[in-house]
Amino acid sequence: MRQDSARTKNRSRVAGSTRKLYRQKGTGNARAGMLRTPVRKGGGRAFAKVRPAFVKGLPKKMRRIARNNAILAKIEANEVLILDGLRCSEPKTKVFATMLSALGLNRGCLLAMHEPDANVHKSGRNIPDTDIRLVDDVNAYDVLRRSRVVFTKPAFERVLSRAAAAK
Repeated sequence: MRQDSARTKNRSRVAGSTRKLYRQKGTGNARAGMLRTPVRKGGGRAFAKVRPAFVKGLPKKMRRIARNNAILAKIEANEVLILDGLRCSEPKTKVFATMLSALGLNRGCLLAMHEPDANVHKSGRNIPDTDIRLVDDVNAYDVLRRSRVVFTKPAFERVLSRAAAAK
């Protein structure tokens, strides 16, 4: 989640040829190699700033356990809603926002669906603090960053079946 924008070019990232500028002996000049060397103007930095690796890879099992524990914590805190069916006949944000406010989700939520629905996605993508994801793409961070989680019934059944299969 960091900005991570500070970087400079080292000699391998500077544009230019690797050919020798002129022959080694007989010119009266000092010997010279390629144009991109740090000594020359326009060359690369000797110790350039490079993009640091902030990503920490977690094993798949650990990510799955974290997601399941996050969902369990939301269930225990009564912050999970399960909708029997969710359909939008046309992509209208106003209708979707009215539906969310009727459910008491004015401060945003994570909506986990079992299958992609273009109308639901287009209706809810513009609402602040509202994420719409397929249940297969939901991770622990998605669950914990929103105050409420809304599942469609088939999506919640898929979560339960996968949690049971993992044991």
